[in-house]
Amino acid sequence: METEEPLNRRKDDRYFINEISLEGIGDIVEVSKNGLKIKKAPGFTVENPAVKFTVATLEIEAEVRWEGTVFIGLQSTNPLSNQAFLSKRMKRIKETIPPPQMKVSPEKAILQYKKDEGLIAMINLLMEVESPDPDIHKIGIFIEEISSRQQEAGKKAEKKGKEEEKRKEILLSCKDELIARAVELQAREVTEEIDINFAITILGLANVREIIRDHVHKRFFQSETSLPIFENYETFNILKSVVFKNLCRFFGLQDIQPEGSTLLAFETAGVDILIKESSGILDNYYQSPSRLYSEVSRMYEKAFFGVDPLQINQIYFEKGLNAFKELFNGYVLAHNTLNPDYAPSEDLKVSLSKNGLIFSYLACLTFLAILFLLDKDRESGFVLSKRLTSRGMDERKINMFLDQSINDTRTILRNLSVKGGLSQLSLPERTINIESYLGHDIRFEYLVKSFRDFSRGQVKRIALRNEDPPYAHFILGKLISSESFDLSSKTLCVVPCRNVSNDQWYIKDFTYFDLVVFKEINSLPAVHLNAFLRLWSSFEGQIIVTFNTYDFLDYTNPQLHAVLNNYIVDFPSYFFNDAVYRTMVDHTIHYLDPYLGDQPIDKDKYLSEVVTMNHIKADILLTQDIS
Repeated sequence: METEEPLNRRKDDRYFINEISLEGIGDIVEVSKNGLKIKKAPGFTVENPAVKFTVATLEIEAEVRWEGTVFIGLQSTNPLSNQAFLSKRMKRIKETIPPPQMKVSPEKAILQYKKDEGLIAMINLLMEVESPDPDIHKIGIFIEEISSRQQEAGKKAEKKGKEEEKRKEILLSCKDELIARAVELQAREVTEEIDINFAITILGLANVREIIRDHVHKRFFQSETSLPIFENYETFNILKSVVFKNLCRFFGLQDIQPEGSTLLAFETAGVDILIKESSGILDNYYQSPSRLYSEVSRMYEKAFFGVDPLQINQIYFEKGLNAFKELFNGYVLAHNTLNPDYAPSEDLKVSLSKNGLIFSYLACLTFLAILFLLDKDRESGFVLSKRLTSRGMDERKINMFLDQSINDTRTILRNLSVKGGLSQLSLPERTINIESYLGHDIRFEYLVKSFRDFSRGQVKRIALRNEDPPYAHFILGKLISSESFDLSSKTLCVVPCRNVSNDQWYIKDFTYFDLVVFKEINSLPAVHLNAFLRLWSSFEGQIIVTFNTYDFLDYTNPQLHAVLNNYIVDFPSYFFNDAVYRTMVDHTIHYLDPYLGDQPIDKDKYLSEVVTMNHIKADILLTQDIS
C-alpha cells in the first residue's frame, strides 16, 4: 500500500474520564497513554512547565505542552502503563437491556418444527435441475422420491378424511405432470405407461425446468411456512428468485445460482419457526420485505426471545436440511452489508470463503431490489442503481434489468394463476444527504470530511474508533449509502468480526471487492490477526475497520493499534458536547417511527443520562405496542 497522509495526527488515543480534582490546578478531564488534559481552576496560570502530582497511588510527572484560556495539555514523562487506572475512571455510556421475556432455544425449536422431508427432496431436485450441467438420472431419482412421499401423504390424509391435504398432494404431483406432458407430446395413449426418465428425455431440459419450477412454487405458496399476513408473499418469492438469477447471469456467476436461489427460497424458515414459538406475539409482525430484512426486527426478536431467525436458520439448515453451509455464511454477511448496525447473535459463527463472500454481495443486491420494487424504498433503489452502474450498467441497462425482472415475475405469476401487484418504478436520482442528516456540529463535520477524503481515494484505510458501536455502525451505513460520496457505488462486504469462526480464510478471496468493512476488529479471533495485517497492507481496494473505545486497543493489542493508528478517526463522543448525544436520540426515535404508528415517545426520558442507541431501542420496543 502506498504511503498516505495520515488521517490521525494524535500519537495516542484519548479517553474521557470522570473528573479528577488536582488542588490548585484544576480537574483532569481527558487521559491518554502519554498525556493529560486539565480544565484549569479559576485564576490558575502555568508558571513552572514541570508538574508533579499523585492520583490515588499513581505518581504522575509531566510537562505543560500548551495552555489555553480554559484547558492546559500535559505530556507525561513516563507512559501511563496502568490500563486499570483508565478503566476505573472512564466515563461510560449506560446500556441496560432486560433479559429476553420468552427465551427460545433454537435447537429445541427446530426439533418441534415439523420436518418436511418432501421439501428437503424439493431442495435437492431444484438445485439439480437449475445447475449448469444437470444429471438427468439424479433428477429422475429425486422426482420418484417426491412422488413416493406425496402418495404416502395422500393415503394418510385419505384415512384421516383430510380432503384439503389430499387436494394439495394431487396438485403437487410433479411426476404425474411430467409424464402427462410427455404423453401429450408423443401423441401416445394416456393409459400407456412410460417411466420418468423417458418422460424427461422426451420433454427436454427446458420444459422439465419450467414444470418443476411451477410445482416448487406452488408447494411453497401452499406450505404452512407461508407468512400469514405478508403482503404479496407469492410475488416476493418469485421476484426474489428472478432478480437473483438475473444478477448471477449479469455478473457471470451462474455456478452459485442454483444453491443461492434455493437458499433464498427457504430464507423465511427461521422466521416461521420463531412465529410458532412466539405465543402470538409475532403473528402479525412480518408484513413486508422491510420487516423481514430490518435490523429493528432483529433487535425486536432478540429483545423478546433471545434469538433471531438467522441463528435459527443456521441450525435448521445444518441439522434439519443438511444444506447451504458455505452460502449461508454469505447470507449472514449480506444482512450485515445491508445493515451494518445489525449485530448477529454471538453464537452464530461464519466462515469466510470465496463463494460465500461473492454470494453475500449478490444476495445484498437482491435485498435492495426487493425493497425498492415491492416496498418502494427509494434509498434501496438509489444504492442498487449506483452499485450496478459501477459494474458496467448505465441507466438504460439498469431500467431494462428491472423491467425484465418485473415482466418475468408477472409471467410466472400468471402461469401459476396467482395474483400479485408489481409495477415499474423510476430510479431515484437522490437519497440521503449526510451533511443535512448529521447537522453542522464540528465533530460530525470532521467525520464527514474524513469520509469524503476516503471516498475520493485520498486515503484507502479508515479505523473508526467509537464508544457506541450500534450508533457508529448505523451512521457508517448512512455514510456508505449517502449521495454525498461515491461509496454507494462500491462492491463491498461487511464482516462482523465477533462472529468469524476460526476456520482459515485467504486474502485472495477478497479481491472481488472494492471495499471491505471489518466491524469490531478487536473481536477478530487472534488466529486471523496475521492474515488481516497482510490484507491491510496489500489489499488494492479500500478497508474500513471499527473498534470500541472501551476495549483499550492501545493497551490490549498494541501490535494491531500501531498498524491502525495513522488511520484512526474518532466518532464524535457523547461526552464532548450535548449536541452529539441529542442527535443520536433524535435519529433513534425517528428510526423506530415506522414501527410505532402514532404512539408518542418521551424524548426527555433519555436525556437525563447518557445511554446507548441499543438501550433506547430495547426500551421502546419492549414497552410500546409494535405494529
